[in-house]
Amino acid sequence: MAVNVNHHHRQTTMKAYLVLHRVKVRERLERRNKRIEQVSVANALEVTRSGVGEVKPSYFIPSSYIHSMAISVRGIVLVAAQFSLLGWMLKRTNWHLIEAPRPLAFVVAAAALLAWAVWAMRKSRLRVLPEPHPSAKLIMEGPYRFIRHPMYTSVLLGAGALISTNNNLDMLVAWIALFFVLWSKLGYEERLLVQRFASYRSYQRRTGRLLPFL
Repeated sequence: MAVNVNHHHRQTTMKAYLVLHRVKVRERLERRNKRIEQVSVANALEVTRSGVGEVKPSYFIPSSYIHSMAISVRGIVLVAAQFSLLGWMLKRTNWHLIEAPRPLAFVVAAAALLAWAVWAMRKSRLRVLPEPHPSAKLIMEGPYRFIRHPMYTSVLLGAGALISTNNNLDMLVAWIALFFVLWSKLGYEERLLVQRFASYRSYQRRTGRLLPFL
């Protein structure tokens, strides 16, 4: 009888040990998976060659995450180019001429349009980068009833005021470069907005980009 009790006790102990071992193994695997998920992008993108010369990632990185990284880099480059050009133009501006009639008219128009656009955007989220904020809403009131990018228009008007103080070919070239940077930025932004908002296509058809006819 004592032998049977001891044998049953050993079986119970062995089963308990196996269950505990499985739990510990599962916990180690979960910790390992978390470490893999938290690995830096640089390490995650390291590749290893298979025996047939095929290149494979060391770790799995979701394509949506890599795509969002590429979007951010492109947006930052466009914003950096925009502010670099504006900064260069500001340094070359003859500020004592900014109150002349023509530059002043550009300044007033730019400030008024910018203020109107900011007021209209009060229901959404302002952002310098072209990527829409996760909580952004599609605004179609105020100046957005007529043009889709009034803030970019105000930037170009303000830059026009800077040119008016300095009749220099370099300033004109900088303004043209700024125009193409903003045109590229808004085109990229609109591709993202089309994906984000189902009604954006119809909104595009009845409005202009920078001017009601442009």
